[in-house]
Amino acid sequence: MNALIKHLKYSFTEIASFIFSSPTQHITTLYVEKNSHPAPETPHLWTHALFSYKDPLVHKLVVSMKYRNDTNASRVIGKCIANFIIEHLDEWKKLYGIENFVLIPIPCSKKHKRKRGYNQTERLVKNIHTYIPELKTSYNTLTKTKETKGQTETANKKERLQNVAHSFSVTKPVSEAVLLIDDVVTTGATLKEARRALRESGVNKIIAITFAH
Repeated sequence: MNALIKHLKYSFTEIASFIFSSPTQHITTLYVEKNSHPAPETPHLWTHALFSYKDPLVHKLVVSMKYRNDTNASRVIGKCIANFIIEHLDEWKKLYGIENFVLIPIPCSKKHKRKRGYNQTERLVKNIHTYIPELKTSYNTLTKTKETKGQTETANKKERLQNVAHSFSVTKPVSEAVLLIDDVVTTGATLKEARRALRESGVNKIIAITFAH
């Protein structure tokens, strides 16, 4: 009987571990960088994407981070983006003639943040900052000013542009060059709208970086 109880306890522990553990817990940044397909060309010259969203591993990480509250996926993606920034930071400093950059996440609406309990791009920026602490961060520079449909719910590029038009405003202007962070870029409509708001506030140098395209 004791052996049976012990076996049942062990089985329950294994099942609970399987159900509640991170679905990406065994995935590392190094594995992603070595095994994921690179992203296709992005919609804008000022936008950089690391990997193809069609890659199953990349897709799994994004979905886990965005919809399943997977903090390990956020750490892995954040480290990948941090490595990309470290690789190109000196080049950007020379290109733009500026030393100071600030990390800014694409904001989500208050409704979506309440529903999920978090903004995945804010988590990304926090993870990136862990690896590049010399970069400044600002989590309240950009604000989502209107509710929009998810970009995947729109039919085409024109509808996506209309969906996000004038959906961002700047509430806390920054003087530094901006590294604009998001998880995925598709048509670039969201990043373009965020860039418009930043430029209207006086920011001239903006680089957008996403994990996937």
